[in-house]
Amino acid sequence: MIAVEFDEMACIVTVHGRPAALRALAQKLERLADKAEAGQLEHEHLYSEEWAGYDLATVSPDPASRAAIVHHVKISALPA
Repeated sequence: MIAVEFDEMACIVTVHGRPAALRALAQKLERLADKAEAGQLEHEHLYSEEWAGYDLATVSPDPASRAAIVHHVKISALPA
């Protein structure tokens, strides 16, 4: 599971993840890239449990963070 935070004041999106979760995200990105190169423009959704998913954390791993947790991430492939 990864945690995605958005700090509106700093305009920063931060992605936190342990190695296995980052590899799973990388595999999804690779699949999207492979399909895009084949002319299939697809997308992937990542959701938190609060949004009926299991990909995203619902709390920040950084207790001092004031950034907002993101509950939905959509990753879209573009043409090569």
